[in-house]
Amino acid sequence: MFAISALLVLGCCVLQASGCLVSCPRTLELRGYLNDKGEFVEDKAYYFCPAEMDFIIKGYVEGSSVVSEEPKSWGTLKTVEYTVRVDKVFKAPDGMEVGSKVAFRERHRIKPMLASCGEINLAEKTAYLLRGINTTSGFKLGGFCNFGRQWKYVPNPEKKYLTTEGCK
Repeated sequence: MFAISALLVLGCCVLQASGCLVSCPRTLELRGYLNDKGEFVEDKAYYFCPAEMDFIIKGYVEGSSVVSEEPKSWGTLKTVEYTVRVDKVFKAPDGMEVGSKVAFRERHRIKPMLASCGEINLAEKTAYLLRGINTTSGFKLGGFCNFGRQWKYVPNPEKKYLTTEGCK
């Protein structure tokens, strides 16, 4: 019985991980160029400053409020509005500057059968690296693998690139 349970859990994890890789194609992709010496040089801007993102910031989640909750057969779909203070700007449209407050309205599942790799569920009083787009209804986080992560988990090479070279 234990072996069957372990296989089911492992199968779900593998299924979830493979789903994440399908949704996050840059996870296993290598991109770069050969320099004058014939050495491969990684294209860090491709990974750290995706062209499809309108903004890349370091932000601090000051608060959140539940906008709506919709019961579904697979759990509850919750819409939450996060208030984020912009601490650093690496790439941003007009109106998003250091010290400003930005609202992000995001949806996520409560108690899903299987957690998603792309759920955006930000913790209050926490700093994040955030990426997203500017839509007609406001700023929207990137979703799936592109929205960012807690700042303390951003790898040092990425932090160094963003703070020294930045996104152009």
